[in-house]
Amino acid sequence: MFCQSALFHHQHAYSCVFPLPMTCEELLARKPTTLSLVVSHDDDACPIDMMSVRQHGSCWRITPDEIDDGEVVSLFSEPVSDRDVTSLLASKELFFECGRYTLSISFSPPPDMRNGTVFKESKEIARYLGMSAVDPGSHLFQVDEKLILQLRGDRRGIECTSISSLTGEILGTVLIFSPTPGVKWNMKSALEIVKESIGELVSQYFGEVGDVEKRVEKYDSVINKAESILHKIKKR
Repeated sequence: MFCQSALFHHQHAYSCVFPLPMTCEELLARKPTTLSLVVSHDDDACPIDMMSVRQHGSCWRITPDEIDDGEVVSLFSEPVSDRDVTSLLASKELFFECGRYTLSISFSPPPDMRNGTVFKESKEIARYLGMSAVDPGSHLFQVDEKLILQLRGDRRGIECTSISSLTGEILGTVLIFSPTPGVKWNMKSALEIVKESIGELVSQYFGEVGDVEKRVEKYDSVINKAESILHKIKKR
């Protein structure tokens, strides 16, 4: 169960007088209403964004989605701490006044997307989501972020592992060139396929094509490595 005082016990002094049913059985017998909540980061309330400290504070917003109950909306009127967020995530249900709510919680943007990196800057939120934490403040330097591409040749072709230059996270491994057995191919066309595949990786991660060469760490070295691997594959 989760009540108003539990969510804001760190920072609010609301009265905790609740018109609850006479018994727990009556309370639990109430039919729950689904309450959709969206967690977001409040840049204006963040001490990191204000360059005052290197840790997040009470700078997370919890916003009820598609609900007209002013009392419930007011419950989430102030920014909260990451501990409040994880407590809410763990609670599954909220009991407020005479209402029982089943919680459906989402994040905006999603934490597994690049623009949702800020959620992983909280160790508590990252741990709850089963994700690796990143350095607090990483989201402020995303404009300079690049992809570090590690290439490896094997019998299937060229395998590419993408790593964020900002957080050090391994983003994934894919084949960027895979020759069809028994089909002849030339170096020039194969290298173009590699370049196109790298461009797709950049587009998928950054959400835009932009200047691929500027978004890839040591782009020329990556292409030279790809060419070297292609020569080795060609000789097999």
